[in-house]
Amino acid sequence: MVCLKALIARAARIGVPPDDVNKQYGSSFQMFTKRLLSKDILYFRYAPPLTRLDDATDDDLPNPPFHNAPPHMRSVFYYWWAFLRESEDYIATCDNGGTGKLADLHKDFGDIRDDKFFDWWRRTGRNIFCEPVDRQIKVITSDRIEHDSDKVVLSIPVTGDMGRILAELKSLLNDSFREVRQSSYRDSHARYPVHTKPVLTSLHLMLELLKAKKSNPSGSLLDWGKAINLGLISGKTDADVLASERSAISRYIRKAEKLMINVEQGRFPDFT
Repeated sequence: MVCLKALIARAARIGVPPDDVNKQYGSSFQMFTKRLLSKDILYFRYAPPLTRLDDATDDDLPNPPFHNAPPHMRSVFYYWWAFLRESEDYIATCDNGGTGKLADLHKDFGDIRDDKFFDWWRRTGRNIFCEPVDRQIKVITSDRIEHDSDKVVLSIPVTGDMGRILAELKSLLNDSFREVRQSSYRDSHARYPVHTKPVLTSLHLMLELLKAKKSNPSGSLLDWGKAINLGLISGKTDADVLASERSAISRYIRKAEKLMINVEQGRFPDFT
C-alpha cells in the first residue's frame, strides 16, 4: 500500500523535499493500493485491512485504535463491519436469509454473522469499498473516445526516448492533477464511501462501550466504563469528578448510537 505519508518518507530518503511531494500530489492526495494474489490492484481512499502478506510500514498506516492492535484493525473498514454486526435488525435479516428490515443493505454487505472478518472482507468487503477499476490507466485503440471530467486524453508517441516522454507527461499533467484534486477528486467513487474522516481510537472506544451496554443493559454509565477499563474512570468518589466521568461516557454512548443508526443506512462513520 502507498499513501502520502509514505511517499514523503520515501522521497526524503532520496533527497526530495516534502513540499515537492505535496506539490506533486496535492494536499488532498490520499490513495491506498492493494495488490491481490490474482495480480489485480484495488484502490482505496482509506487504508484497507492488512494481512500477513502485506508489506507495509507504520508510515503506510493510520494510527492504531489501541496499543498493540492487530494490523487489520488499523482500518475504518474493519470498524464499519464491526458496528454493523452490533445491529440487531441486520443480524435478524441475516438469520432470515437476507429478507427483513435491512434486506437492501444485505444485498451488498451479505452475511456478517461469522466472526472471521477476513473471510467477509475477501468475499464482499473489499469489493464494496474499493474505488471503481475504470480509474486505472488504459490504452484506447478504438476511434471512439469517452472523455469524462476526471480524465485527460493524450496522444503519446510510442517511439523515441522513454525518459523524455515521461518528463513531458509529468509536465503536461501537473496542472490537470492540481485542478481536479482541488475539487471532485476528493470525493470517493466507491459503492460505499467513507462518510467522514475516521478516528480509529474513538471508533474503538465507542464500539466497546456499545458492547458493554449491550451485555449489561441495566448497568450504569460508570459500570460500562469500568467494564472496558476506560481511562476516564479515575476511581475517585468526588461528586464533580463522577459527574464529569458520567457525562463523558454518556456523550460517547450517544455518538455510538448515532453511528448505529447510520451504519444501518449504509453510511459510516456518520454522527448526524
